[in-house]
Amino acid sequence: VVIMAGGLGSRLGELTKNIPKPMLRVGGIPLLETILMSFIECGFYNFHISVNYKKEFIMDYFGNGSKWGVDIKYLIENKRLGTAGALSLIKKIGKNPIIVTNGDVMTSMDYHSLLKHHVKQKSKVTMCVREYEYTIPYGVVEVEGYELLALREKPVKSFNINTGIYAIEPEIINRIPKDVYYDMTTLFEDAAKINQKRCVFFMGDYWIDVGQVEELAQANMDVNVVMDDKQ
Repeated sequence: VVIMAGGLGSRLGELTKNIPKPMLRVGGIPLLETILMSFIECGFYNFHISVNYKKEFIMDYFGNGSKWGVDIKYLIENKRLGTAGALSLIKKIGKNPIIVTNGDVMTSMDYHSLLKHHVKQKSKVTMCVREYEYTIPYGVVEVEGYELLALREKPVKSFNINTGIYAIEPEIINRIPKDVYYDMTTLFEDAAKINQKRCVFFMGDYWIDVGQVEELAQANMDVNVVMDDKQ
C-alpha cells in the first residue's frame, strides 16, 4: 500500500501552517493513522508513505511501523512530484498490484474487494469512483433559438468522481518518469496510449475527502462509524 502524504494542504489554511494535513486529528488521532488502521483492519502490512511538506512530523510519529506491527518505508520527495510521481521512488515493487491512496481520504471500503475486481477485470490500472450528486440551485431553462422548450426547477445532476484510491500494476509504475512532476491523471492517459486496460471500481461505501475545514469537522463526526464498519 502506498499512502500519498506529501501535499501542502493549502485549502485548510492556518490548520496546516505548522503541520502536514495528514497529521490533523480525526477522532483524536492523526488522519494518516486512521487511514493506516483501515488498511491494517483488512490485513495489509507492507506500506510506503510519500512525504514532502514537514515530513519530519510524519516520519517521527510513524517510524518503521513496528508500533502497529507493520512495515513502513518512506518515499521522500525533495521537490513536489505531483499525485503520482512519488511512485517512481519505490525501490522494490514486486509482482503484485499496489493500492495507492491519497493521504486525505477516509473510507470504510473493503480494499480486498478492489483488488479482486482489479484482477478479475485484468486491469492494469483501476480507479475507485463513486456517484456524486449536485443540485443546481436555480431553475434550468432549455431553449431553441428564442423558444422556451422546458423548465426544470433545481434539477439534480449525477457524476462519477475520482475518490483518490487506485490499484496499479507494477509494470505501469515502472513507466513513471523519475524526478519529474507527474499526476495520476497523466498516468491514466499514458496507460491508454500504450493500450493498457483501464477500469473503474464503483464504491458504495462511506468516503470523504478531508480537504477543507467543513470536511475535517464531518470526518471527526463520522470516524467511529468508519472504524466500526471495518470491524
